[in-house]
Amino acid sequence: MKNSNKNSKIQQEIRDYLKLDLDLLYETLGREFVDEGDLIAKGKNVLKEIDQMLYQKICNEMEFCKNKSQFNYLDTKKLAKLLVANLGEIHLNETKVPETLVSVILVKIGLSRFCKC
Repeated sequence: MKNSNKNSKIQQEIRDYLKLDLDLLYETLGREFVDEGDLIAKGKNVLKEIDQMLYQKICNEMEFCKNKSQFNYLDTKKLAKLLVANLGEIHLNETKVPETLVSVILVKIGLSRFCKC
């Protein structure tokens, strides 16, 4: 039952985040670390700081570019959910980074662009 509730929560977060534009997503990510200032820049910086870990998981371990055709059939919600499942917990300087939010940002950026396919 707990797993079902967690999946429901993740699916709802994905739906909610997908409604937001990229700058608002970066701002939301930035707010996880600071309360004021340029939250969009902070969110972009957070993503930059975990960039190598994300690249390793998505582009290397999941072999996104090699298996791109298998991912193309997924809609954005399913692709984001797959990323959440594969990324696991993300931490930056002892602070947990919301993997659902990061997954949606990457989907909106485009995984082909992120992985440089």
